[in-house]
Amino acid sequence: MFRSLFVLTLSALFCTNCVSVRSNTKAGSVPTFQRLLVVLADTPREKGDARRFLKECPPNYTLCTASFQPALAFDSLSGFITEQNKTCQAEVALIVRRTGPILRTDSYNRTRVSGQVYQIELQQLPSLQPFWKAEIQAEGTGAVPVTAIFKRLSKDGILQQSVASR
Repeated sequence: MFRSLFVLTLSALFCTNCVSVRSNTKAGSVPTFQRLLVVLADTPREKGDARRFLKECPPNYTLCTASFQPALAFDSLSGFITEQNKTCQAEVALIVRRTGPILRTDSYNRTRVSGQVYQIELQQLPSLQPFWKAEIQAEGTGAVPVTAIFKRLSKDGILQQSVASR
């Protein structure tokens, strides 16, 4: 029992550094906003990811979530965002795209998927002009790293600082 608890604790500590984030903000173009439309584009677990976005959303903000599956869509992503925002009435769209797997080769020369890479973009609505972009590498899970997204938005000055203390 103690051994499994130790392994679980060690795993939790090891995985705290499993997310790396790089971001860039367009100077002078960050709007103030309170409502976000989160668009999960081609993410395999969109329902669970949407629930985590709703749960992790900072208290000063309101968000709506929508899932965009490009293989099944007849509209472009921009048309989808415009249509979804008719009901959401958000000021910005947070677009989360899974861009590919992180592949690792073990000592036996076998390749395995160890995580996912995500491209995140914030766009002003209704113009759809991007003002913040990030690339996130999340090891150990296929879930969108929602907490890392909100923390980086806070660190970059996009969201109010109340997020960083979570």
